[in-house]
Amino acid sequence: KINDIFNEFVKGSNQDKKGSRCFGLGLAIVQRMARALDTPVTVESEVGKGTVFSVEIPTIVPASSTIPIEPITPEASQVAGKTFLCIDDDLAVLDAIERLLSSWDVNSLIVSSAEEAFEIVEEHGLPIDCILTDYHLAPDMTGVDLIKRLRDECGMQAPAVIITGNHSEAIVSYCSENGFPLMFKPLNADELLKRIVALLTK
Repeated sequence: KINDIFNEFVKGSNQDKKGSRCFGLGLAIVQRMARALDTPVTVESEVGKGTVFSVEIPTIVPASSTIPIEPITPEASQVAGKTFLCIDDDLAVLDAIERLLSSWDVNSLIVSSAEEAFEIVEEHGLPIDCILTDYHLAPDMTGVDLIKRLRDECGMQAPAVIITGNHSEAIVSYCSENGFPLMFKPLNADELLKRIVALLTK
């Protein structure tokens, strides 16, 4: 079972008896990131007591105590001051996206559900310049469905990027058929920025 938990969308047998939605630890994403860093993920587990996941990362001593400020790239300057709507039911992901957008000087409207997305659109009003949404949204709604509803019901025509950790061909095909670019977690910030700029300058 230890090896199985690193596969996508695998859950343990001890599920919530009340039927509430359970969120995974994102171990498939963690393992891909660890492989990219050339470091293993180790697991120690004892039934009835708990589980410890760990990675080893080498310590690097900086050559200088001064942290250089990276100049604003041409791509970042093209999104600065714009307003993005971001939807994901994973609060950790939302926090990471918000910090990334803030580094590009983007105004971000952060919500964790489709219902909140409609509420903030009505409250904020148009224009919203770009939408970033997770593919899987509860209950039983995809990011594609949400964007189509926002366009139909709110008249929103902002370009959008779908984000997911699921590499299934069905999702790739569905997004392609509806004309929405798809990016996979873990996101590469530079690639995301280039994709957004390409959409905004079409």
